Amino acid sequence: MLHIMTDAKQVLQSLGREAVKSALGVKQSAIYAAEGKGVFPAAWFDALDSMGASQGVSVPRTLFNWKHASEDGEERRDDTPL
Repeated sequence: MLHIMTDAKQVLQSLGREAVKSALGVKQSAIYAAEGKGVFPAAWFDALDSMGASQGVSVPRTLFNWKHASEDGEERRDDTPL
């Protein structure tokens, strides 16, 4: 059964903070920062998606800080106003 996560804290609890830290090769402070912000760096998507798939956990793309082009062609992050 696939468990769909709705926030970053749930993902980290389900996958295990230490396992995520090890898989990504990041410091504990990066894990805490992502949890505190409620969003993961986009560069973490492949690793977390793969970890989730192997554990039956769905890691939604909405939990990542993706860059998008605005109407004027400038890059912006999901949390940057137009």
